[in-house]
Amino acid sequence: FEFMALTRARGVAGDASLIGELDRFVSETIRGPRDRAKITHEARDMRARVLKEFPPVNAWDIKHASGGMMDMDFLAQALTLAHAHAYPALAEARSTRVALRMLAEEGMLDTSAAAALIEDYTFLNEVFS
Repeated sequence: FEFMALTRARGVAGDASLIGELDRFVSETIRGPRDRAKITHEARDMRARVLKEFPPVNAWDIKHASGGMMDMDFLAQALTLAHAHAYPALAEARSTRVALRMLAEEGMLDTSAAAALIEDYTFLNEVFS
């Protein structure tokens, strides 16, 4: 799970050449071959630890609640890590919505499921951010 955070990493300030170097490093790391079963196990383990540490406070805790934004983030991150070796463009997706769209375009996620996830994620992000 140490690589899941890299799926969202990007340089935001500093020397342009350093940012470019960082972006290349992150993309290359994301594209590394991974054991899909291990990724799934680690994503589930991380989700369980987050749930234990930050249980949803009520039904409106859309970030931590089951089926909330964190679950959508983890899904996109885990699928990106599992498939970026075969589909290198996935390594460039630095947001959940972009990753879900690309995963659907590459056939790794059902198109209608991806569209529903993107719509829900967008709604939750706009309403509760």
